[in-house]
Formats: sequence, C-alpha cells, structure tokens
Amino acid sequence: MSSSGVRWWRSLRLPIAAVVVLSAVTVALAFAVAADRSTMTEGIARLRSQALDQLSAATATYEFADTLLDNAEVVGATDHPAAIPDGVVTAAAHNAAATYFDGTHMWAANAISDSDVLVVDIPADSLVAQRADLHHSLLLLGLVTSAIAVLGGWAVATSLTARLRRAARWVETGADGGPREADLGRDGDEVGELVAQIDRLSTTLRDRVRSEQAFTADVAHELRTPLTALVSAVELLPREGPEAGLVRRQVARLRVLVDQLLELARADQDQRSPVIEPVDVVALVAEIAAQIPAIAPDELVAPDEARMVLAEPQRLERIIVNLLANAHRHGAQPVSLEVSGGCVTVRDSGRGFPEEMLTAGPRRLHALGRSAGSGLGLALAQTYARQMGATLSLGNESGGVAVLTLPAVDLSQN
Repeated sequence: MSSSGVRWWRSLRLPIAAVVVLSAVTVALAFAVAADRSTMTEGIARLRSQALDQLSAATATYEFADTLLDNAEVVGATDHPAAIPDGVVTAAAHNAAATYFDGTHMWAANAISDSDVLVVDIPADSLVAQRADLHHSLLLLGLVTSAIAVLGGWAVATSLTARLRRAARWVETGADGGPREADLGRDGDEVGELVAQIDRLSTTLRDRVRSEQAFTADVAHELRTPLTALVSAVELLPREGPEAGLVRRQVARLRVLVDQLLELARADQDQRSPVIEPVDVVALVAEIAAQIPAIAPDELVAPDEARMVLAEPQRLERIIVNLLANAHRHGAQPVSLEVSGGCVTVRDSGRGFPEEMLTAGPRRLHALGRSAGSGLGLALAQTYARQMGATLSLGNESGGVAVLTLPAVDLSQN
C-alpha cells in the first residue's frame, strides 16, 4: 500500500500530537500545583501573623481592661466548646502562644492562667476566595494551553509526517523508475538522513533487479540458437533406448526453461497497459484442462454459473497454467482449484512452499526446497498478476496454497 493509503488513526500524527499534548498538560498541572501550594503557604503565613497580632492585642486588652475583643474568647484548658480545635487549646496551655489552621479558620491561643486560655478566631474567607479564583484561572489557562498544544502538536506532527509521506512517494517513484519530485524538502535532519539511506537502498535494489532482468533476457536469447540446433540433433537419435529417452527428456526440460526465460524477459520489457475486461474464470479453467490435461486439477470447486473477474485473458491464463503446473511438478496430488468470488485458489497436497519463498516471494532462477526448479513459473505468475493489478499470495495449509485475488465483476450493475 502506498503512503497515501495510511489511515489517519494509524498515522504517526496521533502519537506525536498526543505526546505534545501530554507534555503540555503535565507542565500545566505541575505549574498549577506549585501555584496553589505557594498561594496556600503565603496565605496561611499571612493569616497566622494576623492571628498572632490580634492575640497580642486581645491579651493586653483582657489583662488591663478585663474586656474581650469581638473575635476573642476565654475557654477552659480542659473544658472548651467543640468548635474550638483541641490542638490549639492544648498547645497554648504548654506554650506562650499557639496557632492552628483548620482549612476555614485560623486559630490563635494564649494561656492567661493555669486553667484558662484566650482564643482568637480569624475566618479564612479571603484565602478561600483567593484560592477559588486561582483554581478558576488555572483551569482556563489549562484549557487554553491544551488547545494550543493540540493545534501545535497536530501541526508539527502533520509537517513531519507530510515530509515522510513525500519522501515515501519519492522513494517509491524512484524504485519504479519514474520521475521524482524536484523538491523533497531535505533539511539535513533525521528525516532527510533516513530518506537518503532508503533512497540508496532502493537504488541498489532497483539496480539488482534490472541486472537480474537483463541477465534473464541475455541468457534466454543466447540459449535459443544452440537449443534449436540441439532439438534438431535430438531428432536424429534412435527412437528406442534409455539413453535416447533421457536425452529427449532433458532437452524438452531445457526447452521449457528457455521458453519461460523468453516469456519472462518479454513480460519485463512489456510496457503496455493490460487490456482489462470481464473474464469467465470457470470457463477458462475448463478450457485449460481440456487443452493441457497433464496439469488439469484433480478437483474443481466452482459455481455452476459463470464467475466473472476483471483481468486480461492471456495473462490470467498464463497465471493459472503456471500455478497448476507448479502444483503438479513440486507438490503432490490431489491438486484442487477453487473459484470463489474474485479469488482463484490452487492447492496441492505436498509439503508446502519453503519458508524463504513465503517471506521473500518467488525468485527467478533460484531453486528452493527439496524439489529442483528454476522459480520461473511462480515469478511469471507474480509478474503478470502485478501488471493486472491483482495480488498473488502463497501459504502453507495442509500443503501448498496459492491464492490469486482479482476484482470481481458486479453483475448487478449490468
């Protein structure tokens, strides 16, 4: 799939933007906690100072004028109203002065005798209101920061992924041999370095593929002339005898190999667009079985009516022939062919495809596994499938399985 087909929920933009937003929210929360703690610390210190000042004034007024201020009260050291915290009374009984903050009030107390304690109460309404205003401001700041982080993170991520997508198209176009974009936007950063490395790798692979294709074409053309002479010479051998039969079989095998090489070379050099049209794959399989009974499937699972797919008839025929021939030659019988929807599945009862082929795909002139082979049949099938826009996948499931997937014709629109 090309880079333009990446779904947005699987794009790198989401995790990059999420990291930016999470970082911004974390910083905002840390700032909010620090600001709240600083406000509370300063507010409590201010209330404590006010409470101690009023306690001093209330103590002096009580001692000299025997009068209590409005927010002062004399209570017993062991018997006092429940609204007054025990901690401030007990502490005042053992110290000159004590303060206690319960979250809504600041209490200050001073022992005026062995049994009595003078208590001053200062409400913390101003601190509570100040803290509420701070929380409201921090919440608004957090929302604004999150919104900016979302937009900024998405913009940064979009810019980065846009460069990556452009680089992917650049490398993909170069790998296919087409013209590349003139402006890639290389900035000498990690993305540019990554693109440069991928480009070098794709260039090396493209050169290797072209070298392999050229080698295939050269070998096919060089072998054709001596092979023709060899076939003519074999016809002069006696009709009977094991040696003559062995030579004929090997020459026939060599002829098939050269024919496949020539066909593969022509497929590589064929730049014309395939003529895609509706093809009845069921009728095509029946025709192949009638014309080439040696590779006919032992079991055909197909609907009774026509099954139409979009393909080029000649290429589709060559793909099915090569898949059936490969199943008979390198697999084991019975060989089955199933037509379902736009899929043509060829299955044999052998040991399956080698793991290397499942991983890297068919490779021309590269024999794998226990059965000798050139790899040209599957390479041809893969080349034709790619030229038609179809896909050919290999697998092992109780034997070798080759699945050709083609677009099915929607008969309801006719």
